[in-house]
Amino acid sequence: MSHAIYTGVVKHNPLEGGFWELHTDGGACYQLRGIEPRALQSGARFEVHGRADEEGMGIGMTGGAFLDVVRVQKL
Repeated sequence: MSHAIYTGVVKHNPLEGGFWELHTDGGACYQLRGIEPRALQSGARFEVHGRADEEGMGIGMTGGAFLDVVRVQKL
């Protein structure tokens, strides 16, 4: 897993108790892991630094891709 920067809109998904997703400018969707929810705002644009885990499996129905967050910055 390599560290990269992803830019897009963060959204809260209420499925199964709720989780956060990043919808990137390139059309990908990642379920965010390792982020404090207070740092996010649904519908806002963020720059997210992290490591993509394409092998992850979850109940989030976001295509199975996770993003292990290192840091975020609201744009």
